[in-house]
Amino acid sequence: MRLGGLVTEHHWLVDYCCSQSGLFVIPIDALSPAGIDGAFSDALVENGTVCPNWIARFDHAYRLYWERTQAMRSRAPKYWFAPRLQHVCVVTRPEGVRPYFQPFHRSSWLLYQGDFEPATSSVEFSVFLFMQAERMGLMGEIVPALHANLPYFLTLSARQRKEFRQGCAHTERPDAGAFRVLADALPWLKTLYHEQFRRPRIALPRLRIHKENGLIVPQSHSARVRALQEAWGDAAREVFAAYRRRYAGASGDLARGLGHWLMEHQPQALITGSEGAVLWNPERAGEQDDLRRALTAMTPAGAERIKEDLAVIDRHTRRFLASLAEPESLAEPAPYLTEGGLSYINAEHGLIAYDIGPGRNESRLWEPSPPYERLMLGARTVHEWGHLAAESGWVLVPEEHSRKRLELTERLAALFDELLAGAPPAVRDLTRPETVRLERKYGSMGQGLLAAMLRRIEDYMANLVASRFLDADEMDTYVRNNVASRVGQYRPGEVYMQLIRMAYEYQYLGLSRITRARRWYYASTWIEPLFFDAGVVTREQFETIVETVAGICSCYAVDRSKFNFASS
Repeated sequence: MRLGGLVTEHHWLVDYCCSQSGLFVIPIDALSPAGIDGAFSDALVENGTVCPNWIARFDHAYRLYWERTQAMRSRAPKYWFAPRLQHVCVVTRPEGVRPYFQPFHRSSWLLYQGDFEPATSSVEFSVFLFMQAERMGLMGEIVPALHANLPYFLTLSARQRKEFRQGCAHTERPDAGAFRVLADALPWLKTLYHEQFRRPRIALPRLRIHKENGLIVPQSHSARVRALQEAWGDAAREVFAAYRRRYAGASGDLARGLGHWLMEHQPQALITGSEGAVLWNPERAGEQDDLRRALTAMTPAGAERIKEDLAVIDRHTRRFLASLAEPESLAEPAPYLTEGGLSYINAEHGLIAYDIGPGRNESRLWEPSPPYERLMLGARTVHEWGHLAAESGWVLVPEEHSRKRLELTERLAALFDELLAGAPPAVRDLTRPETVRLERKYGSMGQGLLAAMLRRIEDYMANLVASRFLDADEMDTYVRNNVASRVGQYRPGEVYMQLIRMAYEYQYLGLSRITRARRWYYASTWIEPLFFDAGVVTREQFETIVETVAGICSCYAVDRSKFNFASS
């Protein structure tokens, strides 16, 4: 391991990235356009995760991905994304990790160790996998992501397409069938046209332009495009079905066993089901008929997961409640609290609710906890209790900081008004509906954006409390799940609303162990091409905004008189 390198200074990063069963992570912290940081690479080799040749193949493919993405962005910015760094999550045990999963929401790609092995891949195959992973993360869908990426194959040479097909033939990924369908389509895909990459030289009749990706498709090929999409979708559905079949094995004995465990341990958490109905309450631990009816599809893996998840919620809940100097003063949960996510406060019972479906959480009944999700569950649980602490008035602006906070909030509003006043005409035209709406409601755009930021400040207040209870891995997982690009979450003209959110969420980085936060943020969120290069804000202006928001956040503090942290 190199002295003075990234890993020597921050050995926790390697431990954190190799801590989960079934995969390891090459984090944003240890990536650059050239590939994996040398010290981090050394550590992965030293601990036996991969060999030097694997690192070399990964780096080669990643450099090509970066170069080609840049080139395509420059030629077709309407259709192509700029390259950026993301957490690359590399699956080592495919049967144990959910396909198409994002361990870090909106900031991670899921690839497989075999994607960078010569026997089960090829360089061209690896390069495309980066592009497909990025597009899937951006769009949140499998088939539309492929469709958006199809123009890429028009830019490849015959040799490159041949090498890509070889990778498709040899891959052992769970979705290998989908890639073989794609490989079979390359001979006719290469004959299509594109607005930027391959325009027809003569006028051709009966052409269709796909507005989603710029493809120009002769009518004779339209059915083939649809068939490819359908086949890709069918293959993806089979991947999920095969994954679920691995964990089949429901049994009534499992429900009985879980019931005994609940009676013995009585975790301080609710188990909820359809529409938030309470299936089990520790105050009536023996009443389990509703729960048993909901557990008919539970598998051995699901039973173990539920026990371990509830143990995490119980541990954090007991620790938080034990720390309160005046437990009776803790605010009641608001009736309008959002019910959802990994866990949430149930307004009626004042306990953390753990949902088992139906819906997005029904997989808890049959699959193991996905990598990093249990760390996030712990973080989410304490974050929910932190919200109640903030509602109770236990996170506040001390009197000595009140004037500073007032001055900084006024300054923040003024910074945005100055930003708008100096904006290029194209930016002003794009954002006019947004700015007019804010000006009408708040008197100025700056005041409107300030109000939007202050509506989010309670999340930061909750995180200040949470930071007292979470371990470093849990807090890092929370931050890596909540600091990401917000592209696609706002309408095209809501540029400034997106910008203030980015400046606010940047503050979460200070709660984690992430070093070189500015470099980490700029390289992973597309702020440079979409905001700096587009003339929305300069780098210096954004940094001034971030520093001002940081100053506002620093005015808040946990009221230590309300807690006995030594007992927690």
